[in-house]
Amino acid sequence: MKKYMALVLALLMLAMPLAACKDNGEGDSGKGGADTSKSTSAGTGSADTEAEEVSTDVYTIPEKFAEGVTFEVLTPQVIAANYAIVDFDEPSDDAYSNAIYQRNLAVEEYLGCTIHSTEGTDFKDVYNRFKTSVDASSGEYDAVFNNMSNTCSAVGGGLCVPFDEMANINLDNSWWNADCTEQLAIGGSHYMISGDIALSDKECIWAVYFTKDMILENRLEDPYELVKDNKWTWDKMHEMARTAANELSGDDVMDQSDIWGVTTHSENWTAMWQSAGLKLAELDEYGVPYPSWGTEQFVDVFADIADFMGDATCVSPDDDKFIAVAFPEGRTLFATEVIAHVRNYRNNDYDFGIVPFPKYDSSQEEYLSYIADYSNVLTVGMDNPDIDMTSAILETMGKYGKEILTPAYYEDQIKSRFARDETTWDMLDIIFTHRSYDLGVFFNWGGAYNSLKSKDASPATLYRSLERSIERDIQKSLGALGLF
Repeated sequence: MKKYMALVLALLMLAMPLAACKDNGEGDSGKGGADTSKSTSAGTGSADTEAEEVSTDVYTIPEKFAEGVTFEVLTPQVIAANYAIVDFDEPSDDAYSNAIYQRNLAVEEYLGCTIHSTEGTDFKDVYNRFKTSVDASSGEYDAVFNNMSNTCSAVGGGLCVPFDEMANINLDNSWWNADCTEQLAIGGSHYMISGDIALSDKECIWAVYFTKDMILENRLEDPYELVKDNKWTWDKMHEMARTAANELSGDDVMDQSDIWGVTTHSENWTAMWQSAGLKLAELDEYGVPYPSWGTEQFVDVFADIADFMGDATCVSPDDDKFIAVAFPEGRTLFATEVIAHVRNYRNNDYDFGIVPFPKYDSSQEEYLSYIADYSNVLTVGMDNPDIDMTSAILETMGKYGKEILTPAYYEDQIKSRFARDETTWDMLDIIFTHRSYDLGVFFNWGGAYNSLKSKDASPATLYRSLERSIERDIQKSLGALGLF
C-alpha cells in the first residue's frame, strides 16, 4: 500500500507547481545527485514579480540508505500558536497533518526507514525527556524539536551536537531557514536549525491583523497601501489606533466591553524592538554573543514602545485571551499575533487583512518579522548513536518538506484558504522574507528579557544592574560548548 501511495505521490509531484517562501525555493534534485533545476522563491516579493533562479541545492544521499531504521523524533504537542508535530501514521482530512504524512511517506519510501514521533506534554516536558536521555547516554531520541527557550537551555547545557559536524547536513540548501541558521549560530557553529522540515518557523512569525470594516468606518488609510508606500510605521499604527478606539460605556475608562485600537500581549514588547532592528544580544566577528541593548538607541526605542504599550486609551496590552474574543467580533482595529492564529480567524464575522509588523520609522530598509519564543527548532543530542544516519534522514525530511510540506502549508492553506484577499498574499511574502531571531531573548541571559517586558522598566538602569550577570551567564553557556 505504501509503495502504491508513493507512486501516486510521485506522479502528483511531477504536476504540482511548487512555490515557497524565502528559505524554501523550488526545484527537485530527484532521488539523489546534485540539484540543478530552476526554482522560484515566493518569499522575496509579490507573486506577480517572481523571478526564476537557478537552484544551488545539492542532495547526494543514495536510495535505501536507512533501510530498516526506525527514526525516533521527540516533539511537543500541537498548540494554537504552533503546529509542532512532524509525524502522522495515516492520511488525514486535516491539510497540515496530511501533508506531513505524505512528506514522511516519501522519505520512508526513498530511504527505507520508518519515522516515528513521541509527543511531550509541553515544552518543559520535552526538555526534561531530552536531558534525561542525554545524561543517561540512552540514545532514546534521534532528533528533538522544541521551543526556543528550552532548546537554548539544552544548547547552553552542552546537550547538543552541532550540525556542522554532520556529514549529510548541508545548511546551504534552500530547505534550511537561512535567517535561523545565521542568527542562531554560536561561535560559528549551528546547534539549532529550522526550515521546511517542519511548520513551526512559519507558524510563529509575528504579524498585524486588521479589521477592514473599522478601516472604512473610521475613514482610515489602507494598511496595504501604507506598507507598499513605506509609510507603515509605529507612529502611523498608533495614530490609527487612537482614532478607532471608542469608550462605549460612558465611564471614561476603557474595558473589555469597549472598542480598542490595538489588542496584544507581552510578547509585543519583543516584536516591537526587533521590528526596529534591535536585539538583546548580537554576534561579534567571531560569532560570540554579547549584550547589545545597553545603548542610547535602545533606550530611546524602548521609551517609544512604553508609550505605545502604555496608552490605555487605545491599547489593550497584555491579554491574549481578549484578542481571541475581540478580533473575531470586530471590536479591535488591530490585533498583533503569530501567523498560526489565521486559522482561528477564518470564520470571523468581520473581514480582515494581514500586514507585516510596522517599521520603527520610514528610514528602515525592510520590514522585520519577530520569531516568537514558542517557535520550534531542531536539535540532535550528544547521545545520538549514529550521526551519519540521523543527518541523512533529517536532510531528506528537509528536502521533501520543501517539495511537499511547505507548498501545502504556504500556498494551499495560508494563502489560498485562510487569507481573505490576494493583496494579503503579497503581505505574507513580505512577512516571511526577513525573520528576526534573538539569542538574548531565547537564552534570557541575566534575566534581562523577563525584566524588559514592562512599561515601568528602565533599560539604562537595568543594564547597569544586570551587565555582570549577563556576561557571566553568556560565559557559562559558551563554556558548556567548549568556547570559553
